[in-house]
Amino acid sequence: MIRRSSGVALAALVVVCTVWFLREPVAPNGERPAGKQAFQDGVIRHNQITGHKAKNPGSPSNSVQAPMALESISERIEFVKTLIQMDGGSLFEQWRDLIAAGQDPIRASFVGGALSRALQTETNSDTTYQKISAFLSDQTNSQTSKKQLIEILGQTATPSALELLLSFAGTASDSILIQAAMHQIEYMGDVRWDARFHEELSPMLERAWEQSSSTTNFASAFAFALAKVGAPRGVDLLIDSVTNAASTVSGFEKQNNENAWAAMEALKHVQNPNSIPVLKARLADQPPDSVELLASGTALAAMGLRDATQVLLNWTRTTTEDVSPLAKLWFAGLHDTESLQLVEKELAEKLPFNNEKNQIAVQSALDEWHSSRINN
Repeated sequence: MIRRSSGVALAALVVVCTVWFLREPVAPNGERPAGKQAFQDGVIRHNQITGHKAKNPGSPSNSVQAPMALESISERIEFVKTLIQMDGGSLFEQWRDLIAAGQDPIRASFVGGALSRALQTETNSDTTYQKISAFLSDQTNSQTSKKQLIEILGQTATPSALELLLSFAGTASDSILIQAAMHQIEYMGDVRWDARFHEELSPMLERAWEQSSSTTNFASAFAFALAKVGAPRGVDLLIDSVTNAASTVSGFEKQNNENAWAAMEALKHVQNPNSIPVLKARLADQPPDSVELLASGTALAAMGLRDATQVLLNWTRTTTEDVSPLAKLWFAGLHDTESLQLVEKELAEKLPFNNEKNQIAVQSALDEWHSSRINN
């Protein structure tokens, strides 16, 4: 399927491809050179290229065959204009040919970025994903090329890409590639193409999390991906994993359930505002030593969102329990201006707290916050 070029799509693809090109490449030994050195190495390699050999008459006609230096912004834009007219299957074939030639990493990086974008926007990419799966399963393909393709799938962050990575991680024998796949599964939670949280990834991650009790290395990646996607049910599932291990903070600290610890740590990375109602419900009327209170309150405090801070502040004001240690922990960690201004405003207005110790703790946390900024 040929997709029509547009100004918006072109701009988006230029950004995707530029970011893709500037990422640090993986050397054959698995090590990543430093950022500046990586860029210089790529330029040096590219400048050594004198051109591509002409394709055989039977070669795929979708590949761009004319040599291009891509050294200027205008040349790169023209190349991207060509890529944006191509479907995902054609882009994968071009990427595969460039990787096989092994002589043009810059062009391959741009095609990889374009392939990721095409997979995000096309309505039917089953055949392309089948080709990608076959490439990853082919023992004749290098470990380095497979890692690059795994990175493309991670940047794609679609249910089909996630399903492929989960399947690959569960069946592959190469521990380095398995680790690469798990890293990209976790990274998918950070991807915000179309400027939104991709909650459609959550059901598959939820199933993977529920089945990962005996595989702690996998569990950590699933927990962090779930938290970063931040769908309400996924966040609820993580809190369940914490509370199933122990009901109190003191009890939780003594238990050694690695999945529960992974869930607790992952909850600090929730940012999706759709999860706020779930976290609010979990606060309820919990006693100070409740691990559910600690998990949900810490998640709200770490979100860096005014609405989340409002929920936490309202609860701290209305509870009759002495939760001053938690209040100080939560409000001293504020890291967004709107939340800070909200707390300052409510304290200045002297809105009542049902437990005075909690008010003192919030004020103390705010004072410490200001003091730390002044000293730094």
